Amino acid sequence: MLIKYFLYAFIALFPMVNPIAMSSPFFGLTKYASDEQRKKLATLVTLYGTALLLGTLLIGPYLLRFFGLQAADIRVAGGFVVFSIAWRMLNPPREEPRSKDSNGDDMMSLAFFPLTMPLTAGAGSIAITIALATKAHQESNMVYQYCGIALAIMAIFVLVYFCYRYAATIFRVLGKTGATMVSSLSAFILLAIGVSVTWSGIQLLLEAMPK
Repeated sequence: MLIKYFLYAFIALFPMVNPIAMSSPFFGLTKYASDEQRKKLATLVTLYGTALLLGTLLIGPYLLRFFGLQAADIRVAGGFVVFSIAWRMLNPPREEPRSKDSNGDDMMSLAFFPLTMPLTAGAGSIAITIALATKAHQESNMVYQYCGIALAIMAIFVLVYFCYRYAATIFRVLGKTGATMVSSLSAFILLAIGVSVTWSGIQLLLEAMPK
């Protein structure tokens, strides 16, 4: 039974977190980081992302009710942020904002925003986690469902760590041209995800409007 809930949550969350695809924007935002800095960033993103989604699982539905928000509101706001990041990746500034001598503290400041949220654990994964939590809360076997969802979150972020930790190696194998192609494609996909998440939130808001 636990395996069933684990697989259900894993399949629901994996496409939104998508550590394989998101390793490209991660590499793009940390290309001037040293190997040690990238390792620390991968560790921090893993810890922050796991804590964020586990916290969302436990208290997300209650917080939304407390502030009078809906999951649709989170989707629209997060979608705009994801769209903005993807647009900047597709249209980088002519002068690089960071050099190879970038301060370590400056690089580490990227760990939570934007690398963890919204790039890795964005509006889509938060909304899905809240939906899973709400569904589990209504079932008699709530504890099993919560455990399955929690294990799925942790398993996904183990994959996030390895994909981000070795992002430089992956793109070194691809070469400069291959890395540019994959980075541009990933940015375009991220742009589409931002539009999709925003539109899904707008649709939910429209459906909730009185007719």
